[in-house]
Amino acid sequence: MSVYTLLVDQKTLDTMADFYQDYTVKTPSHAKFQAKITGCTITAYNSKKVVFQGKNAEKEITLWQALQQPVKQMKTKQVPHLTHFDNFDCIGCDESGVGDYFGPLTAACVYVPKQQTDKLKQLGIMDSKQMTDEYICKIAPTIMKSCYHAITILPNEKYNQLQAKGINGHMMKALLHNQALQKLLNDQTFTFDYIIMDQFVNESTYYRYFKTLQISPITGLTFIPKAEGHSIAVAAASVLARYTYVKAMDKLASKYGKTLPKGASKTVDHFAAEIIHTHGESCLQIYAKVHFATTQKALELLK
Repeated sequence: MSVYTLLVDQKTLDTMADFYQDYTVKTPSHAKFQAKITGCTITAYNSKKVVFQGKNAEKEITLWQALQQPVKQMKTKQVPHLTHFDNFDCIGCDESGVGDYFGPLTAACVYVPKQQTDKLKQLGIMDSKQMTDEYICKIAPTIMKSCYHAITILPNEKYNQLQAKGINGHMMKALLHNQALQKLLNDQTFTFDYIIMDQFVNESTYYRYFKTLQISPITGLTFIPKAEGHSIAVAAASVLARYTYVKAMDKLASKYGKTLPKGASKTVDHFAAEIIHTHGESCLQIYAKVHFATTQKALELLK
């Protein structure tokens, strides 16, 4: 689903309110109105920011761009002071499994309205890399019950197929995040101020990936380095992404008959060598990201 944001003047805002008066629905806090038409939800805020969401969002926004001078579509929202994101309604995005040889790549996006931040903070939510997997598995179900969220998983077989076609890890992360955002925004109706992406590449590179792949991305994202430390929504997404990875690893362990080690280390090298010795190198396609140097190290251990 496409998301576009437009800044308008007061005259245009009033005109829009009159234009959509027959289509208005319950107005969110801090908004002047919210209207729903076929294929698009329009939310106009008192701050003169208007958000268009839906498959017809681009078509709808063009009706107003011509009336507003010097109105421009916002490609990137203005970023408040980093510590203030929890004063806004935000969608946070993060991923897990990136540096792990075994197991899939996972991504999660979580919507956290500002009224919900204190409840999540009481759970001790932070960057998942600073939490134990045991605690993550304990609190993740609470996050899932409390917040709208969407999760995507890229199994190892598919990961390896894409990598062999020249699609690198960063591109795969971008695709997973975009799929999660599309699912969340299609399945739920809510308003938000920011979509915050834990930055793994800069904004221009992120969108260039989609142009290369000829895929339409969700736009209007805000890219923040180490975003989990600045937004509880991103921290919550970090937890759900890791939780999903841990559960996927449990399934792989059940399939293989042994617990697969996480991360990348000598222990992982030796375990990969065991798989190759017992089942053949091709078996790694099911369990591992085979382009990692770990594969070559495992092969060398068997010489």
